[in-house]
Amino acid sequence: WSFVFRSKDKVWIWIAMNRETREIVAYACGDRS
Repeated sequence: WSFVFRSKDKVWIWIAMNRETREIVAYACGDRS
């Protein structure tokens, strides 16, 4: 399960969550270049 959030400062965040426990199992972030 993953979400992509885009903010005004052009940074993206990718989050992988366990659907059953809602625990964050992985994430990555960086600029959009």
